Amino acid sequence: MYSKETPYNNLPPLPPEINYDDVDILKAVNATNIALSELKGATAFMPDQRLLLAPLTLREAVASNEIENIHTTVSDVLKAEVLSETEIRLPEKETLYYREALLTGLHAIEKNGQLTYEDIIRIQGIVEPEKKGIRKKVEGKVVRVKNRTTGTVIYTPPDEVTVIEELLKNLEKYYNDTDNEIDTTVKAAILHYQFEAIHPFEDGNGRTGRILMVLYFILRKRLDIPLLFISGYLLAHRGEYYRLLSEVTEQNNWKEFVLFILKGVEEQALLTRDTIVSVKTLIDEYKETAGTHNLPADVNFVDHLFSNAFYTYNSLAKALSIHRNTAVNYLKKLEEAEVLQSMTVKKELVFYYPKFLDILSQ
Repeated sequence: MYSKETPYNNLPPLPPEINYDDVDILKAVNATNIALSELKGATAFMPDQRLLLAPLTLREAVASNEIENIHTTVSDVLKAEVLSETEIRLPEKETLYYREALLTGLHAIEKNGQLTYEDIIRIQGIVEPEKKGIRKKVEGKVVRVKNRTTGTVIYTPPDEVTVIEELLKNLEKYYNDTDNEIDTTVKAAILHYQFEAIHPFEDGNGRTGRILMVLYFILRKRLDIPLLFISGYLLAHRGEYYRLLSEVTEQNNWKEFVLFILKGVEEQALLTRDTIVSVKTLIDEYKETAGTHNLPADVNFVDHLFSNAFYTYNSLAKALSIHRNTAVNYLKKLEEAEVLQSMTVKKELVFYYPKFLDILSQ
């Protein structure tokens, strides 16, 4: 019999028993798939679909880390990227770890056409470099998930290493299964619950689980690049999210959890679509301004300009392999044209693109 206080070593493997033909689920699946298609279509209109990977994945990283009480902002992380390593605070470092982990998983899928057990462990090791690897059972110590406010035990995950490993391998098989009888969006919800229930790592389970969900849409070719910010939705509905996770475990209430995840994917897909459209409009606006003010507008420069909303002489020179004096000239001309503004951060002059920063921070 299940108990919150007892390690859930009897967690059932995938797949679960769900009524996949439930009318409410089918309606939600349809709406979610339309939203994903619109997001995928919006990225197709970008000059380079990967142009926004660096800045937009940070928005997901910031929201995901916020769920774990790691507090920073998109602006702070973007700024930290162009400053020296010694200037980067831990919250910004941890947010950059998240993005690195996401892109590592993307590379694995693109290279191998699957995401393996080893890839999952690698992703977690990047997210949480100080606590890498599968949780080990420690005599006298029981890992429990608790309510951060009240300290009440919410859930006690499996603690037998062999059970954790078997469940992860079962999840790997289900993750890479090409059977299309179950819609991708529903499987994404199922996979997310199962990973969080396995809770295979000492730390970084939530962040890793959210990365795996986004990557699953890439694997199933529902998206071309991982620009789905599911963490923003989970952060806004954190209480409901944890309640529904518990209801799956305690009541087998899969329907409400699946509907919740589908709604989140739908809303965030449409939000990201709008963001991409706004960036595309700003790129066109910049090119028009560049033409009338004799500003740099070659492809490499524009790509770099929209890879981060902050710039320094040194970061621009290094990124474009140009002389520092050329970088100085470019940034000063952009400031004179009122495209960029500047500020001093710890004695270093930093330029930023206000309009682009506003879009990324929404």
